[in-house]
Amino acid sequence: MKKWLKLCLSLAGSIIALVLAKWVNIFSYMTFIPKDKQYDVCIAVYFTLLEMIIAYIYEAIEQKVEKEKAKIHSVIHLKNEGPNLNSVPEIRFNEMGMAEFYLHVELDGMCKKMDGCKIRIQSFIQGDMQLGKKGSSANIDNDGNLVIDLEKICGQREDIHWEEDYRIVLQRGVIENGGGIVLKPELVYNTKKFGMIFKSNKSRVMWEEH
Repeated sequence: MKKWLKLCLSLAGSIIALVLAKWVNIFSYMTFIPKDKQYDVCIAVYFTLLEMIIAYIYEAIEQKVEKEKAKIHSVIHLKNEGPNLNSVPEIRFNEMGMAEFYLHVELDGMCKKMDGCKIRIQSFIQGDMQLGKKGSSANIDNDGNLVIDLEKICGQREDIHWEEDYRIVLQRGVIENGGGIVLKPELVYNTKKFGMIFKSNKSRVMWEEH
């Protein structure tokens, strides 16, 4: 998208420079410039000036677009591992049928983009999720899903730069066969907004046969 915008602006600048040079060649009034060189000088100067103007416009547009973004990262990781969007941690139940993982959430950008947004990890019948400790605007809903309300975290702010680790405890369900399931945080929203960027990893929950 950025490359196309830059290309379009450069093309528009070149066309404008050619039109201006044809209509208003200020260098034709400068007698110290040879007549056969006046048009070439005009084109070169107009191109240079318009390139500078286009660079300024492009930078202003880029800054405005960047300012109006909302970046949301949700990363599952284990206790002794740092959050890594490219990782796929493996979560295993112990002999007591318990397991735990951490969900690292980062918010950066305009809060109005996050109105009505929630991060959710869906429940699964092979285990129950519980919050290991209270976290900002996090709860287990009536269907057993882990839900984090981003609008509540933002509160009355216009912009936010925030991160938090949530500890999640798993209790194994009444199952005897071995197996596994993939857990992946998802972004739930009322309306998809331009500039809202969500990234997450996934994890595998594994259980042994009893």
